Amino acid sequence: MAAALKEVGLELRGTHHRGIDDARNIARLLPFIVGESEPETPD
Repeated sequence: MAAALKEVGLELRGTHHRGIDDARNIARLLPFIVGESEPETPD
């Protein structure tokens, strides 16, 4: 999950492998997974 967050330009929030924090981080990835958002591109 940390790699997926980094890939789209997001930082890991909360404690890794803590259920609620993992669920929230996965929820933040959903727009990228379903194609509703694009990863940030470096300038």
